[in-house]
Amino acid sequence: ERAVARPLSPGSPRASEVVMRGLVPRTANAKDPHDTLQAIEGFHVTRLEWIYTTAKHKEFIAKVRALGCTYHGAGCNDSALPENAGSNWSLRTSTIDRDGNPLVASWMRTWKPPRYWMCLNNPEARAAQLRYMKDQADLGLDGLQRDEPGWQSVTANCGGCFCEHCMAKFRAWLVKNTTAEQRARLGIGDPQSFD
Repeated sequence: ERAVARPLSPGSPRASEVVMRGLVPRTANAKDPHDTLQAIEGFHVTRLEWIYTTAKHKEFIAKVRALGCTYHGAGCNDSALPENAGSNWSLRTSTIDRDGNPLVASWMRTWKPPRYWMCLNNPEARAAQLRYMKDQADLGLDGLQRDEPGWQSVTANCGGCFCEHCMAKFRAWLVKNTTAEQRARLGIGDPQSFD
């Protein structure tokens, strides 16, 4: 079969680009054997992607660009955790299971401290996420990636979210999308107090 060119989205890598995922600027500490800048040089990387960035990385961004590489930041559901927030903020804004416990993604259960997944229906969490992404954009990055953009809908498969904000939205959905007869068959009395 013959390869056929297809239209690409704006900002897509060109065929000539060498793309590397960074996640975090490395060398992160003295025990870390990895060095992002050395890897960029060694593999002739032209595009550094998927790297969680804050204002403290300005010098690192400048070094990446000095190597002729573009820099693309990233954010995921829990990356907006304010550095000085403490666990109370994280618990207050996390997705919640039916028993009121915060949800932790299966691959993050052993992380210290635990990384709770923020509920983007929570206004405080949503504002923090938007602020985090705006702060990256203000650094003048070449692009931004939103990792795990469907997390809020995926929570249903993970046991949540049953926080007050999600429950308020679900109650509104019940009123709009079901009849009183349907709710009665399901054993739901007043949808405004459904829990």
